[in-house]
Amino acid sequence: MKRALTASVLAGVLMSAAGCGSDDGAPGEEGFDRAGLESAVLDRMTEEATADRGAPDAVDCDGGLDPDSSADEAQRCVATIGDQRIGLIVLPGGGERGWDWQFDPGLTMAAADLEQRLEAGIAEESGSLVDSVMCPEDLPGLPEATLTCEVTTRGATYPVTVTVTDAVGSELNFRFVVEEQS
Repeated sequence: MKRALTASVLAGVLMSAAGCGSDDGAPGEEGFDRAGLESAVLDRMTEEATADRGAPDAVDCDGGLDPDSSADEAQRCVATIGDQRIGLIVLPGGGERGWDWQFDPGLTMAAADLEQRLEAGIAEESGSLVDSVMCPEDLPGLPEATLTCEVTTRGATYPVTVTVTDAVGSELNFRFVVEEQS
């Protein structure tokens, strides 16, 4: 028992000395190294998991986080929840833990690109030629974000609900459902 306690205390001292952060998810004086940041984000996202967004299986970050850095020195991370990958931005100095995270809001798919991908996907799935696809705006790169576009095929127009499934780095994936004719 004494040996286990000593090993635990030694591990805590080594983690603090390495700047891996503290047990409460706050960065140590030196901030977080990459592994410490990944662990802290994983723990926090697990605590904040909801029925709509489950707990992540893993988090991978570009690097560590210096608690004295500015917001423009934020780290990009990717949380994996099942088969879904979600882009995150981890900001220093925010929240009660000395850092905060948010979904990566910078990723979007231009309406014209979305229209091209929908046209190809609908044609492949249905085997029909698509006359046109019209999306009213860019698709935001937030998980489960939705947008309704319109597809015209053989003179009939149908609403198409597009839902973001993955938003990571410069990659944005989605699923779509062609609804009944409007």
